[in-house]
Amino acid sequence: MGFRFVIFIVGIIFGIVGKAQILNTEKFRLNKDLSNRWLGSTEFGLKTKKQKSSVLTLSSKINIAYLTDHHSAMFLANLNLVKVADAKVISEGYGHLRFNIFRKKTWSFEQFNQWQFDQGRGMNSRKLIGGNIRLSLKSTKKWELAVLTGAMFENEIWDSGDGFEVESSLVKSTSNLTLRYNFNSLFSFMMISYYQAKFNDFLRPRIIGDASFLFHL
Repeated sequence: MGFRFVIFIVGIIFGIVGKAQILNTEKFRLNKDLSNRWLGSTEFGLKTKKQKSSVLTLSSKINIAYLTDHHSAMFLANLNLVKVADAKVISEGYGHLRFNIFRKKTWSFEQFNQWQFDQGRGMNSRKLIGGNIRLSLKSTKKWELAVLTGAMFENEIWDSGDGFEVESSLVKSTSNLTLRYNFNSLFSFMMISYYQAKFNDFLRPRIIGDASFLFHL
């Protein structure tokens, strides 16, 4: 009971310090036992409502992956749009393409590309291109512990609020720590923490944490 309580508290702490600019791709990590196949899912939603004002809600989600014996490719995309009359209330989305070379090895390489926008926060666009080295410290049916570190080029364009755009381009470090634990066939736990920072200001990072309990019913 004490161990589970500690995990619960850690999850709350990570949730507090999380930053939404970082897309958590580790939750889509692929099963190493699978190969030579396509995997994925798609979701599309459209809803309209007419009261005092017309409300249009549009959403889509795509998760697609292809696995070979040694490598994998993964594409993730998400779009959310809520429009009331002629005004956009929520407009956000991303597309993420990732390649994992020698995915079953203790040491593997990942290359990723991402485009993202979130007009509700004033982020008109965010583009990434980078690569990581992944070290699998432990990988069994019960445990998985992995460390990933690398670098990326990031370009962001923000709406300043006064009709102008502010653009920044940086090279950053990017690292994460992933922990998975399967208590049994029905109950598992997953925790991921990301650390992204400029090389010349390494102690002022963007941090995200994500802790999940998974129940298989």
